Amino acid sequence: MTFSLASAGLTRLKVLIETVRKAIHGRYQIKRKGTSLLLEKGIKIHATGKPLFGFSLDNEEYPPFRFFKESPPKHLSKMCDAIIVFESDGTLFFAIIEQKTGYPSDYGRQLANGKLFCEWLVSLCKEHGYIKDEIVDFLGVLIWEPRPIPLKGSTVHTIPQAHQHRSFERFFDIQNETEVNIELLASSPLS
Repeated sequence: MTFSLASAGLTRLKVLIETVRKAIHGRYQIKRKGTSLLLEKGIKIHATGKPLFGFSLDNEEYPPFRFFKESPPKHLSKMCDAIIVFESDGTLFFAIIEQKTGYPSDYGRQLANGKLFCEWLVSLCKEHGYIKDEIVDFLGVLIWEPRPIPLKGSTVHTIPQAHQHRSFERFFDIQNETEVNIELLASSPLS
């Protein structure tokens, strides 16, 4: 499978993104609008000219971990709101996103569980030869208290600042933004 994708002219990182996309059932994939991914609460995620793939395992209608009991031990089945997979500057990124309304609390476990799931997925890809020497990085993103979508021309976007977080080298606390350029986060310098 990897050879046929590569022979079609796709780079190794695009092959990896496609491999992850093919591994995730369509009911968990995030809806698209043009080149943007649409999260709940009116949030748009995009990257300039980059293919993005996004999914959410936070799905009560179709619980992704059906082998868990209906009420597993506290926090084991908590999951982040979205995982975005994309390539930037030769690195495969997994952006683990949690959204909160109002003051954010108790988001750390959801982000940590999302990262652990992605690390497991990367381990499977390495074990079966889809990833060899490729660089993989993880971003933690908290988006909270989104305001209604502003009128065109009235939004000022600031350059994101990476913060410290126990599970991520790059963690972004984003307040009151309805559009997030995920590539800009990936290229932000570490604090």
